[in-house]
Amino acid sequence: RAEAAELAEVDAPRGRKQYVDCVLGRQACGAESWHELERLYRAELELFDQGFGELVEELDSAGIWQDALVILVSDHGEGFEPERTRIHHGGRLHQDQLAIPFLVRAPLVGARTESGRVSLIDVLPTVLDFVGAPLPAGLDGRSLVPNLQGGEPLAPRPLLAMEHYFSWQDGKRATAEEIKLLPLELAVIDEDGWYITGAGEDQLYAPLDGPQRANASSAGLTATFRARLGARPFPRPDTAPAKKDEALDTSLDVLGYGGAKDE
Repeated sequence: RAEAAELAEVDAPRGRKQYVDCVLGRQACGAESWHELERLYRAELELFDQGFGELVEELDSAGIWQDALVILVSDHGEGFEPERTRIHHGGRLHQDQLAIPFLVRAPLVGARTESGRVSLIDVLPTVLDFVGAPLPAGLDGRSLVPNLQGGEPLAPRPLLAMEHYFSWQDGKRATAEEIKLLPLELAVIDEDGWYITGAGEDQLYAPLDGPQRANASSAGLTATFRARLGARPFPRPDTAPAKKDEALDTSLDVLGYGGAKDE
């Protein structure tokens, strides 16, 4: 963990132009760059693990850990698949981008692995249900409390993913002039497979327990997935732009999220 902290502080990979150009497709990522990026990424994970351990210790010392509901998720995967020539997490909807950790710690719930498919949209209804609050109408997600507390099986359902902002053009990442109301790319994931449409040729892959990069194209399955997409309204909520916050911009720059727009 000490080594991880040292690596994260000294190397600062997100601030190094050669790595930024590499992950955004502005230049090829050589084998040495891939190795170094993976090493630095593991170091950041170790650093996060250390920080999370300190949080657990604080909750325990305050006497609230045993009664706490803790849900640990990631907002996306990082995409370490060299065969796709890029690792940046925006602009595509394959498994390495969407399959993320989803860990739940709840009172009186023993440790186990759940094979049912869950989603980030399940976090809100799960928390509300756990504390006894009413669930608002129209939520896409479902509460996981019956599964957590009573072992109730999770009914199969298709999961959806959408990309509204990033895209890849000629091997380079591009950003839209503004976040689109309609998605640039869509994915449907269920027990039949993993379907992606919207950017170039449609893609259909085997289910999660199958060979992920083996294209399993089928006219019948493709039509089924398209019908599932057609039954779903996709426009994102049209909300007012946030006010500019210079302090927030500075913090994002430190984390590697600022800088000039992609060319």
